[in-house]
Amino acid sequence: MKKTIIALSTLALASTSVSAFDLNPEFFVGGGVGYHHAKFESKWTEVAEGDSWSDKESDTAKGAAFSVRTGAYLTPNHRVTLTANFTGDNELYSDSDEYGKETQNLKQSEYLASYDYLHYLNADFALFAGVTAGVVQNTITFEYKDIDGTDKEKDKETDFTYGLQVGAQYKINSNWSADLQYRHMFESTSVSDSWNDEYGYGNDTFTVKNNGELTLSVDYRF
Repeated sequence: MKKTIIALSTLALASTSVSAFDLNPEFFVGGGVGYHHAKFESKWTEVAEGDSWSDKESDTAKGAAFSVRTGAYLTPNHRVTLTANFTGDNELYSDSDEYGKETQNLKQSEYLASYDYLHYLNADFALFAGVTAGVVQNTITFEYKDIDGTDKEKDKETDFTYGLQVGAQYKINSNWSADLQYRHMFESTSVSDSWNDEYGYGNDTFTVKNNGELTLSVDYRF
């Protein structure tokens, strides 16, 4: 809830910054491809027969992503955008031995609203920076393969997220433009699972600490 309030407040402040202008919006649609990375952290604690263990491990999922987006230039310097961004099953962890192979993958689907302020260096080039907020669905897949077959488990969590972005824009002509952007999103998902059996008890926590993406997008303005 705290993250939701922070993100909504940030977007609200951004939107009020353009309220004093006479708006004559220019709309656009586009898409892009990018390099995506996400930091995943796992913690576990176990108590059995009077002894306790705890540990923490971090892994990074890396891979390609693609996005589609639409939005409007409220003025030449103020832009709002809706983006749908998708990654594949990016590998977090993999280990194999003579008995089998274990893998762990993370897939992210983001649905974001953002605001950018553009500073023009000349008629064709601009730098921009802004804020973004929305929802992200994190899908974690655990898979184990051995001679007996494949055992697979998926956990899906949809959470609110927010972040920042910076980039540069090149205006190809009056209708087409290209953006090179880096976006950083803060912690989105943290899930804890407690267990108790005849041998002891424990707690496992899985957290997507942050994710980032470098994207090249092309937009058509109308």
